[in-house]
Amino acid sequence: MTDILLITLIFLAVVNIILVLFKKVKVNVKPQLQELEAVVNKFDVVLDKSVKDTREEFRLNREETGSHAYKSRVELAKSLGSFEEKFRISTTDFSKQQSEINRQSIERIKDVKDSIETHLRDIREDNNKQITEMRKTVDEKLQSTLEKRIGESFKQVSDRLELVHKGLGEMQTIATGVGDLKKV
Repeated sequence: MTDILLITLIFLAVVNIILVLFKKVKVNVKPQLQELEAVVNKFDVVLDKSVKDTREEFRLNREETGSHAYKSRVELAKSLGSFEEKFRISTTDFSKQQSEINRQSIERIKDVKDSIETHLRDIREDNNKQITEMRKTVDEKLQSTLEKRIGESFKQVSDRLELVHKGLGEMQTIATGVGDLKKV
């Protein structure tokens, strides 16, 4: 985001310098200035839309990640609830073998916990990978679009500057002619 802002500030500074130069030359370049201002306004609109789209994409990613985490918690809660019910029934029915059942239950809880932790770790890693890939994709698309748009904008500005330069050359020729006329 800071790169985009820096490029935008540089672009706007160049445009402002061009506008100041146009005002100092006092050439009738109002139509070109209006076109240049329109291009700058279009660029601002495109930049704002790109930033909004990027923010919306990040918001959707956060919502999706939250939804996955919630579903995982619900599944885990159901699994643990089911396990607890089975455990209660087992301890009531087999009171004579309570010590053995307790030992087995502790082992089961540990296994379930390990399984849950492994599953959660896998989910976190997968989510992080997906988010990283999405960020890379968004950054690449944003960067390529921005470079394309900025390139087009700078080409248009360059073309306009070339026209202004030609106009200045013609004005210098006319000024020389007027100077020659004054001498005559």
